[in-house]
Amino acid sequence: MFDVDGTLVDSLHYDGELFCQAVDEVLGIREINPDWRAYTHVTSSGILGEIVLRAFGRLVTEEESAAVQGRFNGLMRAYHAVHTTHCQPLPGGIPLWAALKQRSDVAIAIATGGWGAEARLKLEGCGYDLQQVPFAAACEATSRQAIMQLAHHRALTQYAVTAFDAVAYVGDGHWDQTATRSLGWRFVGVGAELQSVMADDELWWPGPPAVNELLECLGWCMASQTCTTQAE
Repeated sequence: MFDVDGTLVDSLHYDGELFCQAVDEVLGIREINPDWRAYTHVTSSGILGEIVLRAFGRLVTEEESAAVQGRFNGLMRAYHAVHTTHCQPLPGGIPLWAALKQRSDVAIAIATGGWGAEARLKLEGCGYDLQQVPFAAACEATSRQAIMQLAHHRALTQYAVTAFDAVAYVGDGHWDQTATRSLGWRFVGVGAELQSVMADDELWWPGPPAVNELLECLGWCMASQTCTTQAE
């Protein structure tokens, strides 16, 4: 199961700025803490809810949330149209994704803390094939754990099984690590931010690893399908 921003797609350098701009334009809130670590739920819906609570002393309404999402989507599309090279797949991401999709012994899913429309826009724009991939996002739940559980449930349905032998989540943030640990899944960290905080039973790479390396380190090699196949 994969996160999106900073894990598969290099978008962190503009995503947060556009989010804050959308909130300002729709709700008139300019005093926004851009350090997502300061929020209880590091998801777009969770952050928006906390911003509104701090600014207005009340819960965000469905209409407000929908309006911010719509504006955020519009801003991102406009940004991508002008800055055509700013949203790129992280090196190794496309080969890893393509190789996993080809395997019959591994299920894949997306569980993103971002809103679904923007996540799909970035993934598909970078060349990730999302056909038949279970997908859950922050427009459906507030906590990252709930989003991940929803993606897990959809993966069980998509792959027509009642359970998986094991589940691993690939992410780049401390909040990804915390949520994965709370669910009892294996965590695979990518990016420099997590290098120094990995537990002994967790895995880390600077960026998306090769599929054979990932599956071997997870101990997921199957007798009928070895992990020596290189991602192309």
